[in-house]
Amino acid sequence: MGDLNKFGKRFYLSMGTKENPLHEDYHFEEGISNPVFFPDASLGKDRKAYKKTDVAPLDLVLILDKGGNQKFSCGSFGAFMKLRINDKAIKALESEIKTKAQAGSMNAGSDFIRAALVGRFTDGTPFSLSDTPRANPTNHFDYNEVIRLKNARAAETDEEGVRCPFYAHIRKANPRTPETRSVRIARRGVFYNEDGKEKGLLFLSFQRSLEDQFEVILNNWMLNRYTHLLDKDEKGEPKNVDAGKDILFSAAGDTYQFSTAWNEHQNARQAKSFKITVPETIVDFLGGIYFFTPSISFFRKLAPAKTNRAAASPPDSMPFLPGTEIFLKQDQNPGDMPHQRAPESPAMLHFIAGTEVQLQPSEK
Repeated sequence: MGDLNKFGKRFYLSMGTKENPLHEDYHFEEGISNPVFFPDASLGKDRKAYKKTDVAPLDLVLILDKGGNQKFSCGSFGAFMKLRINDKAIKALESEIKTKAQAGSMNAGSDFIRAALVGRFTDGTPFSLSDTPRANPTNHFDYNEVIRLKNARAAETDEEGVRCPFYAHIRKANPRTPETRSVRIARRGVFYNEDGKEKGLLFLSFQRSLEDQFEVILNNWMLNRYTHLLDKDEKGEPKNVDAGKDILFSAAGDTYQFSTAWNEHQNARQAKSFKITVPETIVDFLGGIYFFTPSISFFRKLAPAKTNRAAASPPDSMPFLPGTEIFLKQDQNPGDMPHQRAPESPAMLHFIAGTEVQLQPSEK
């Protein structure tokens, strides 16, 4: 374990970075939609106004830790992923969209295209609220907000995807309905850049339940071609739209319907739509692991109360770190229907609760 300890420390220090290595066109505002657990209570002029419904309950990320010795000792389940990002593939897809839009005498600028793929403009403005960047990186919106249709007196919500596509990344990862508020997670990522040859994101999230939160977001929403609508069909079942999986996690050859229309009637959207094909995989899943972070009282039980920290010897092992190769036991029968797990993709492996994990140090 000593070699793994040295490797993990070296890898983290050399690879974890706050500097975004992607092309500057894809430097998006980060962390806007994380749950707010402790609103700013300061009285300064920059104090944000929070509604009661904006404050997230702590049990989104905390669960009682049976290993602790306090009445309310809590821990949290964590998920780590290493994601390689191919920004050249995004650029190629953007170029394809522009070419097809021009061929059909439609207008689609770079900002509009990127916002349609991600669900926000690079400045954080939600695509569901505006078709141009307005320096409004808000998290206070959902897809049932009413906006007057272009060239019409009528107004519509975005529940039918008239503004933000169903396959846009932030819409797939968070449908923003009352029923999905309890599925939110707290997450953060740092970039990595291996001498320009490989770059991407080291993703870390915490949640109360891996199965009921993380896996629902990843498998049932992001990697599922179907999007569940709030409307019901004639049998009282939720309607499903086959709009495709999260386009950032698509595989080469996946097809989508792109529209240059924004907040227009459905017939206008169809007249301004065309099929696009993803040229290359945009995001590759390279490895990951599940873990449990115990409570502070659990760790206090492991060492005497008067331990001399300065003289304490370092541990024989380190926590799992980026760069460790993870081999996951995959689901044998992934589903392909709305009520099942999303189909297996070459670009991504499924996390399954109770996954068997084999840990091996990287050869790098």
